[in-house]
Amino acid sequence: MIQVTQHEQVRVLTICRPERRNALDNETIEQLRAQVREANADEALRAVIITSQGELAFCSGSDMKAALAMTVEQRIEHARSGQDLMDEIASLNVLSIAAVEGFALGGGLELALSCDLIVSGSGAVFGLPEIQRSAIPSWGGTYRLSKAVGLAIARNMLLGGKRYTADEACTLGLVLEVVPVGMAGNRAVEIARDMTIDCPKEVVALAKELLTSGAYRSATESKEAEFAAEAQVSAGDTYATFPEKTK
Repeated sequence: MIQVTQHEQVRVLTICRPERRNALDNETIEQLRAQVREANADEALRAVIITSQGELAFCSGSDMKAALAMTVEQRIEHARSGQDLMDEIASLNVLSIAAVEGFALGGGLELALSCDLIVSGSGAVFGLPEIQRSAIPSWGGTYRLSKAVGLAIARNMLLGGKRYTADEACTLGLVLEVVPVGMAGNRAVEIARDMTIDCPKEVVALAKELLTSGAYRSATESKEAEFAAEAQVSAGDTYATFPEKTK
């Protein structure tokens, strides 16, 4: 269900369930979690791309056909597993990029939000329709979305069911770049290579942690965290090594 391909220091994880609009059932969630753990342990890796098969849907979220066959307790556990997956992706010690083609709705948007960046095909659509379906986003959408686009837009999407096109999402700052349909994966690999080719893994991990935790810390605490990170980096072998400029 998860296809793994390698492009030098960039690993692409492809959800292969187009018949279910690449929805996440328990097995797919656990496979993704296993791949995230492998990525964290791979010292040669610099970036992970999460994408999906086909151009209809990046991910339609939780596999509702499977969920309807579960008990209430099983549905709760399924929701917890999905949230654990999103947290693990968000905590990856390498750059993560969601390459989105087609619909990224509900849990699919939450999956994209768990990545550091989103690259989108021009036909993509983003939204959180759960409220209109008597459900609640439970994979991080209620707090990650507002940090990405601000409270007003997040409320419009969450409470009003507003969907945004790829171009609109790019204008809002949700999407980094919009490319022609079918090209999101290739462009995500290019961006990942460009951003990480000269970056030691441990420095990327520290920078990501500072960016994430900065939203919850005071200015004083953030300064102290920066100094502590700088001290850690300064003690390393790669400190202040700059690539040679090419003409």
